[in-house]
Amino acid sequence: MKVTSYAVARPAYYDRNATSVTNSIAGFSSGPHSTTSRWSTTVPAGKKILIESVFLFMYRVSAPTVNGLTGYFIAVDAPVLATCNIISSLVLAYSTNNLFGNATAYGGSSIAAYSYDLCTGGSVYYDGNFRGTQFDS
Repeated sequence: MKVTSYAVARPAYYDRNATSVTNSIAGFSSGPHSTTSRWSTTVPAGKKILIESVFLFMYRVSAPTVNGLTGYFIAVDAPVLATCNIISSLVLAYSTNNLFGNATAYGGSSIAAYSYDLCTGGSVYYDGNFRGTQFDS
């Protein structure tokens, strides 16, 4: 039988084997594509990730022949955490989204970035990343 005092508080998350977790991608995509995974991170069992910041940026490098919606988003499992979209066919049209705050992903959850381009032709530059702290549950 283990005897402990309930007067002792549990350590804060940053004192429970905390490590920094980041993931990012930057690059060009040419032509139309359906929803495509750009990167993903899976939270290990027995861990949590406190998502501290998310950054998304995209701009049109060359004009499409037929315009359509172009987007980039980061999701935790199914819910979208942050998104940006371009509906213009103008070169250098851009969209950006910065998210600062706290969202928690639990063991087994997936944090992933996706892009899509419903235009015909043209190319888009995508840049997106997140930073978080992983710690014991």
